[in-house]
Amino acid sequence: MKDRRLVGRTLAIRADGDSEIGTGHLMRCLALADAWQRAGGRARLISAAIPGAIRQRYEELGVSVEAAAGRSAPDMAAGADVVVLDGQHLPDSDLDQLAATGVPLVVIDDHGWRPRYPCALILNQNAYASPALYEGKTSADLCLGPRWSLLRPEFADPAPRVTATRIARILILMGGADPTGRSAMALESAARAVRQLGGDIEIVLVVGAANPAVQDLVDLAAGLPVPATVLHDVRSMAPVLSSADLAISAAGSTIWELAALGTPMILGSQNRGERGTASALAVEGAAVDLGPLDGLDPDRLTRTIVELAADAETRRHMSEAGQRLVDGAGAGRMASRMADLLDPDGR
Repeated sequence: MKDRRLVGRTLAIRADGDSEIGTGHLMRCLALADAWQRAGGRARLISAAIPGAIRQRYEELGVSVEAAAGRSAPDMAAGADVVVLDGQHLPDSDLDQLAATGVPLVVIDDHGWRPRYPCALILNQNAYASPALYEGKTSADLCLGPRWSLLRPEFADPAPRVTATRIARILILMGGADPTGRSAMALESAARAVRQLGGDIEIVLVVGAANPAVQDLVDLAAGLPVPATVLHDVRSMAPVLSSADLAISAAGSTIWELAALGTPMILGSQNRGERGTASALAVEGAAVDLGPLDGLDPDRLTRTIVELAADAETRRHMSEAGQRLVDGAGAGRMASRMADLLDPDGR
């Protein structure tokens, strides 16, 4: 839906993604760029690292992708009506310099770890986000919680989940990069669970665009004694996520897609930043949190899969909790909120 306040307006996004950073920042910014353009604006991405497959997605939307190397803050903000910065790895000085340009700055944040936030608006889509994270650090307006989750249009207005009595498909997702290499462990644990459960249960492993171990995982899946498929760089995720009765996932940005579709989740955290997210979703009843993936006992994961597979009532409650948290409209909601920075009176 067009928003006349954004027609002809330019959004500049600064974000990166690779095998270490992951691809979550780029994918949620892609959703925001899409929402901005659907409302009538134009978008461009300024990046120091972006996998080719994700670059292609931006370009297919008509978003120009520009190199960040050698670009000053005034150069990045030139011609932009709003600038978005997404990435904990980006230094505080980048925020200071972008804010000094006078162009409204939006920071997409996950943890509240920075000492200051010199911006107009902060988005933190995590379930644990609260004003206390930013107290004394900013005068910015705050958009907090999963209702602001930046999801692509395929996740908008999802239907209520229908919980199957018996599971038929287990989905594994360790993020766009899986920098700690946990996909193999999860695949083997799921295979042991399927052998215990019996029946015709399929395992599907989704391997992200920045994962360097694709062929090794394909070979591993082919040698398992149960049906297992590897999907690489999936372009349309909603059908894949909705087809699963149970997901095993790292606690990155994919969890909001799973929540929107009501897919029950077993979560593990790849890093310190994901721990709070996994824990908060467990508190909300939308997931089981196994804690850090580093050092996780594979047998514990197998037991958890078996237990949830046998407990349709718990899976149903998890589905309902996830869909209460995320409605799939966060990107459009955020584009409208950013339009308020340009025209607060809506005129």
